[in-house]
Amino acid sequence: MTDTSNRCEACPHRKGGICEALALGSDAALARPSFMTAKARSLISRPGQSQRVAILCAGAAAKFFDLPDGRRQILLLRRPGQLLLGCSAVSPKAPYSAMGFTDVTVAHIDRGEFTDALQSSTSVMGRISKLLARDHDEVAQLTIDLGRRSALERVCHLFCKFVDWSNAPVMDNKCIVRVPLRQEDIADYLGLTTAHVNRTIAAMRRENLIALEEDRLRIKDLAALRAQVA
Repeated sequence: MTDTSNRCEACPHRKGGICEALALGSDAALARPSFMTAKARSLISRPGQSQRVAILCAGAAAKFFDLPDGRRQILLLRRPGQLLLGCSAVSPKAPYSAMGFTDVTVAHIDRGEFTDALQSSTSVMGRISKLLARDHDEVAQLTIDLGRRSALERVCHLFCKFVDWSNAPVMDNKCIVRVPLRQEDIADYLGLTTAHVNRTIAAMRRENLIALEEDRLRIKDLAALRAQVA
């Protein structure tokens, strides 16, 4: 479902990230988005959709690569205010897809308008370059996870990311965050089997590090989780 209303004006994620860099929702906007909504588990971007640049407005999503045998590797977890395909947004032939873990709203900007915005000033280009560099760092961290960290370290690292991304209040070394990924999604992202993720989370429960009920994660010892990836 697509519409062209100006949702940006009331968006809580308008300040910060790509939306602020493009001045979306203001009279000085450098690009004019249209909007699409999609249900959870929907495919929201396919390779070859090169005429539009997508920004996640609401919900949780992921950029991923499809392998020929049907497997996939999640490359980036996406939060509101981020380019749906990260650095690949600037490439017209990026071979990546994106899907929503939850119901999502996505803003689409014409690729030409996005390119014009990049070239509009050194300030805008500098802001967007910093955002793309952060995405690059996130992919680099995932590469380290996949190449060098154990299953426990990978899961601890992911849960710590959710704490940092959510700005959840931490009291007495404990906090509660929402995890929109199913265990099979966690397995896809961390390069593990679903069974291995299940065993790792069960071991973390036995060690009284966490409690996980559906999408609600209660972290009982945040320092211990952070120590695994320090």
